[in-house]
Amino acid sequence: MKIAIIDMIYPFGHKRLNSSLVEMLKSFSEIVLLDYQNFYENICTDEKLSKIQIKKLFFVPRLTILKRICDCINLIIIKKKLNGEEYDALLIMTYDNIGLSIMKFLFEHKPIYIVHHNNIDLIKSKIDFFFFKRYMNCVNHIVLSEFIKEGLISKTNVNRNRVYVLEHPLSKNITVDIRKEYIDMNSKNRVFVSLGLGSDEFLIHQLIEIDKQGEYFKNNGIKVILRSRIYDYESDGLKVFKGILPEDEYYRLYAISSAYLLLYPDMFQNRFSASLLNALQYGKCVISTNIPMASHFGSLYPSNCRIITDIKHLLDELINGEFKFSHEEYDDLLKRHEDNMIKEQARGIFG
Repeated sequence: MKIAIIDMIYPFGHKRLNSSLVEMLKSFSEIVLLDYQNFYENICTDEKLSKIQIKKLFFVPRLTILKRICDCINLIIIKKKLNGEEYDALLIMTYDNIGLSIMKFLFEHKPIYIVHHNNIDLIKSKIDFFFFKRYMNCVNHIVLSEFIKEGLISKTNVNRNRVYVLEHPLSKNITVDIRKEYIDMNSKNRVFVSLGLGSDEFLIHQLIEIDKQGEYFKNNGIKVILRSRIYDYESDGLKVFKGILPEDEYYRLYAISSAYLLLYPDMFQNRFSASLLNALQYGKCVISTNIPMASHFGSLYPSNCRIITDIKHLLDELINGEFKFSHEEYDDLLKRHEDNMIKEQARGIFG
């Protein structure tokens, strides 16, 4: 088996996930890897993996007709880069629905596998469905959790036999010894962090307004640190920031937290958040809004993942909640997401 791996977007936030999946696929398959701007700089070539460098792709920030044109041009560039390469299957790590629908004919001679991220949630209009249905039963779909598989099938009626679950791997940057005391930390100095990119901005706005009225969080002996796309705000009890954190600071905040906040809006339905998995891997309980991912993980790890229904419920958890972490659930998490398990899933997908 030889797999060609391409990407239509090369998003920065997927670098670690993509690199982990490439290494797992390489354990049983040869790989032809298309690399753009050193996206895969941490992966070395060897007898089982060859890299093809792409010098130029075209991206525009907004969803306009120009973006659609650029998506099509990029796929033509990628196809030309693969000319002369022998491979048995094509894996598209990140894709655009309309661009892939228009240009799929370029790759019709090989089995195609696509990895879903926010793509399912972006299928909203009749036009989106039209383009998706043009190819949905001609490609194979890889999703990062069982609840996403069921959501995709329910929403689109895609052929169930074409949808595969490949569990999200654990972060190599997080090493936790469950014998360490901070796994069971229920500190009086309560710190809560939320580091995902898709948090509910209205909920963040509400928390800022509550704090402005009388230093609510400081007065209740807690510190809340939130990442936002819109707001910058800081007081003694609440810090809201924009932008990308340095890697060491990102993981430090996980380590010092009493619990992790997953504050995603209702529209976050059929997608995965690595931040929740990072938190559990760090031995931190998760407090989440009522989204399908939280419900799924809550069913697997009920002691370590709990759901809040509104802002009053959230504030009550922050002030009064207990966050002793379950070792038994932690062991189950490690088994479900261990590399060998995911390699076997991948082997089953690509046969």
